Amino acid sequence: MLADARSLTTGSELSGRSPLMTGMRTILRVAAKHDVVDVSFPLLMTANETAPIAPEDLSASLRKAETVLKCIRGYLLENTRQGNSGSVRDGRTLQLLLPAPTTPDQFAHFRNLVATIFRVQ
Repeated sequence: MLADARSLTTGSELSGRSPLMTGMRTILRVAAKHDVVDVSFPLLMTANETAPIAPEDLSASLRKAETVLKCIRGYLLENTRQGNSGSVRDGRTLQLLLPAPTTPDQFAHFRNLVATIFRVQ
């Protein structure tokens, strides 16, 4: 997926209608169409996955991750309800990647966000 570097900065706002989210939905749709069973996305949609998340950027990163997760959840619910995925298939894997130097506390925040959005108990 290609993106403008300005849309990949940690502090930039991301919306569900942004070209980046449209590209992500397109990737999910093509993956489902061609029976791709493993897909990985950088949760923060950043260009540099080795840059640490600064403590002052955590809330902006959580908002960005929330947008990405809601977009993924919406896509999955929409396509599951309509039966667009074709026949019933074995499991699929969607990996959400965080920058490598994520602290345990930051990881806990992102884990809780995933659990909240996908209603995991």
